[in-house]
Formats: sequence, structure tokens, C-alpha cells
Amino acid sequence: MAKTSAGLLMFRLRNGEPEVLLVHPGGPFWAKKVVHAWAVEGDCDPAQLHSNLFSLEWPPKSGKQQQFPEVDRAEWFSVRVALQKIIPAQRGFVAELVTIRGNDREPPSRRLGIERGPA
Repeated sequence: MAKTSAGLLMFRLRNGEPEVLLVHPGGPFWAKKVVHAWAVEGDCDPAQLHSNLFSLEWPPKSGKQQQFPEVDRAEWFSVRVALQKIIPAQRGFVAELVTIRGNDREPPSRRLGIERGPA
């Protein structure tokens, strides 16, 4: 059974256009997860973000426990760039943000030829 996790999609407006904050998952942890996200408006300095650590046997079956950050970096991106960088299964969250905000007549996923990932 797939594990489920939740997250936030932070966005801000720059010159009237939304930017989204994307984080890069840290460690060898990301396989087989279902993610749910909510959008919130806010602003932060990505250089000031600090991540929790998790322990994992790594390499697999080695008997050695290592700690990895859940997130190893964060950066603000325009919607167009975010849709290219985000994990494919999460593109729908960015597209939905734009649709909800009403800034585009056509969803960015269609305009950029990107299929919406599983919810």
C-alpha cells in the first residue's frame, strides 16, 4: 500500500504573477509516495529554511542507519519554470493554483503540453 503524505504549495505574487516555492526532497526517500498539497500565499527566504532529518537504512540491507534531510534546498520559481522542474505527479497542484487564481484562460498544463499527474 502506498504511503500518503501532505504538503503545502506556497506561492507569492511578483509583478502580479504567481511564483511557487519548490523544495527538493533530500535523501533516497521519495519512491512510492502519494502527496496531497494545499496552496497558501506567503513569502520566505529559501536560504533560511531548515529541514527535519529522517533515519534510513542506507545502503539497503547494509545494517547502517544514516540520517538525511527531508528537504535539501528550496527556491522560488515562476509557474512556467515550476511546471518544468516539479515532480511530474505534482504538476497538477501548480496548474490548479493558476486555475483557481484565474490568471490564465487556459490551464498551464495544457498550454505547456504537460499531463496532470495523479491526485
